[in-house]
Amino acid sequence: MTRPSRNYRYALTTLVVVFISASGCRGNNSANLEPTKGDISAPKDLAGFTVRGDDTDLIFQYFVDAAVHTAQSVADIPEGARTNVVVLSKAFRKGDLPADQVILANLSEPQADGSYPYRLVSRYQ
Repeated sequence: MTRPSRNYRYALTTLVVVFISASGCRGNNSANLEPTKGDISAPKDLAGFTVRGDDTDLIFQYFVDAAVHTAQSVADIPEGARTNVVVLSKAFRKGDLPADQVILANLSEPQADGSYPYRLVSRYQ
């Protein structure tokens, strides 16, 4: 298994710090978010992007009791924490995703094609 690049680890660490800070300000963030819908408001570059449970390039971040947890697969995420999951991709390069947005997915039930609905949201939401 190869090690993630330094830029990827930096971006992941920054994202975790932002979410921990935000959850500390408002209590349990997972209770404050609406479950994601199927609307994809992604930039053109992400139009072909899908969230699939078997994609080994994805890393999932979910919230339980105001704490951020990381998982490598959907199966590793507790069912109660699957409605609002931050999705990171090892395949993304700088500029693929707007710096002020994150991918938020609803991993509670796959769609007919096996993918999960997601949307872009402000990382500060």
